[in-house]
Amino acid sequence: MSMSFGSIQAMITSLKNNQRNRQSPFDNTNPQGIGEVKNTGFPERDTTPEQRQAWQTRFKKERQRKDMIMWTVGVTFLGILVGIVCYLT
Repeated sequence: MSMSFGSIQAMITSLKNNQRNRQSPFDNTNPQGIGEVKNTGFPERDTTPEQRQAWQTRFKKERQRKDMIMWTVGVTFLGILVGIVCYLT
């Protein structure tokens, strides 16, 4: 099944009309000039090595805590499951 040139041209025109300008999340300029600078939640590009090290250690501790909770829940669930199976057999 082939498409006619008119439908292809209509799709291309539609894509061109619907395109938008992409912005980097680090771009702190407001193109409309209205309101304040947007807060992206990302750290600024010009950070000190001490700040980066602090973020890395904080994220590492958070990840370790989450992993410990998941292991605890998993082992507890498996222990209860094994206990129930042993009790029923």
